[in-house]
Amino acid sequence: FQEKIEESGSWRWASGRSKRLSLLFRRLLECLPALKKFSCEVTVDSELPMGVGFGSSAALCVALVRASYALIGERPENQAVWELAHRLEGVFHGAPSGIDTGIAVFEELCFFERREGGRGEGLPVVECVRGVGELPLVIGAVPRESTTRRLVSDLKARLEGDTEAAEWLKELGAEAKGAKGKLGDLEALGALFNRAQCALEKLIPMPKGMVTMLDCAGTAGALGVKMSGAGGGGAYIALARSPKAAERLAEEMRAFAEAQRIPHALLPVAYVHEPAAEILSSIK
Repeated sequence: FQEKIEESGSWRWASGRSKRLSLLFRRLLECLPALKKFSCEVTVDSELPMGVGFGSSAALCVALVRASYALIGERPENQAVWELAHRLEGVFHGAPSGIDTGIAVFEELCFFERREGGRGEGLPVVECVRGVGELPLVIGAVPRESTTRRLVSDLKARLEGDTEAAEWLKELGAEAKGAKGKLGDLEALGALFNRAQCALEKLIPMPKGMVTMLDCAGTAGALGVKMSGAGGGGAYIALARSPKAAERLAEEMRAFAEAQRIPHALLPVAYVHEPAAEILSSIK
């Protein structure tokens, strides 16, 4: 096993983070011993900024698992891919929720709910939701001030001694469940985005750049906007009225960030659209 890491682009691995790649590949070899008889080179070409809450580590783990299974001539079900990718992501986040790897595996709109008994019981239950029409989203990010691992650890410590914070977290869970029934109503969904953001602001500190960009989204006509990921900067999601409105919103936010000299990244405008009116059975 030899390692040589080369990077390009403006969003790079945080200091010391590249060392985790060695641990990642070693864990992969432990989980799939059949790989040891192959000699290969891994090249990762990604448009996802790293370390800002876009789930780049989860996407990397899922892509690596799929490529590894293809190399050894196996085609496992999505559940098996998810389970192995979840184990690999633990290298980056310690005790990940399984949500980011789940999204990368199923590649569609999903509703996740933690199993009874807590995270330690395994992956969450997931429903792949279809038939909701278009959800025009603008997804962006500002540099994060801490890692997901540290942010989650800090929040967990706060919840242990702060009953009010625990209530805010319960409120966020209720908002997420409420959103499941409002996916076809953009106005109502946008209002849920905003209410969730209010609760998040009470739980997680936000850097000035994030506050400024969220305010910009609201002023530019977003129906709702909220930060995503573990907070502390990083990713945000804005909901627009239509695909054209989303394109305009993205351009306004890009221009605003440049004018204010706020380090900022935008993903291509996303439209979640599935014509089939059904919710797939829960994957247990």
